[in-house]
Amino acid sequence: MDDTPFPDRYNDGLVPPPDINVDAGRLPYPAWRPTPAQVEAARQNLRRDLAALALLVLFCLLGLALLLGWRP
Repeated sequence: MDDTPFPDRYNDGLVPPPDINVDAGRLPYPAWRPTPAQVEAARQNLRRDLAALALLVLFCLLGLALLLGWRP
């Protein structure tokens, strides 16, 4: 195997190496931002959805326990 560093033999001379001496540009701010009312509504929806998910997991675990023979 050739021990020549990759930048010295870039693409074995088929294509010139890229010019990467420029700085990366900054990303622009998003054009749309949620309003405080939308953020609060999303938080309330998240709380409701997490509560529903917790109940679903609880019922699944209770059902699994009953199937395995546990009796309260």
